[in-house]
Amino acid sequence: TAYEIGLGIPAEPLFRSWRDSFSCLLSADSPLVNKFNLNAYLDAKHVWVSKTGFGVGVGMDPKDVQKLGWVDEALARLGKKRDIKVFTRNYHVAMQLAYEDNLIATLPTKAAQLHKNDSNYTIIKPPFEIPDIELKMIWSPLLHHDASHIWFRQLVIAAALKCQENM
Repeated sequence: TAYEIGLGIPAEPLFRSWRDSFSCLLSADSPLVNKFNLNAYLDAKHVWVSKTGFGVGVGMDPKDVQKLGWVDEALARLGKKRDIKVFTRNYHVAMQLAYEDNLIATLPTKAAQLHKNDSNYTIIKPPFEIPDIELKMIWSPLLHHDASHIWFRQLVIAAALKCQENM
């Protein structure tokens, strides 16, 4: 698959740095824990992480699922929408809100697993299919042989491999 970066310069994905599924993080005391199905998921209130800062506060319409991401695109394919009550830019804030405000945080599994040994949380598989996310490191062919870019790519690759080993 070809990609474009910058000013339309073609690039190819040369290193898959991350692949992950999704999980739902809930307070262990949530009444949903014992009746977690699609209807319960849709009836619940949700917290959503936007790493770009998009959300209701910056003019994004929460009804526009095409801009909300993988989870909401998967729900849209089913003709469904979830009730997003809080937008945040931080996974840790989303996790805390799931616990304190009885919200569902649907997160990459590796992020949810940070609480796998915390009795305050429950991690549950989503009640519908969400395609895995995959992060790829791509770069312009113009930088492929640049010494500083090679050094930086090696650092990123080493960090990604170390994270994969620790999960």
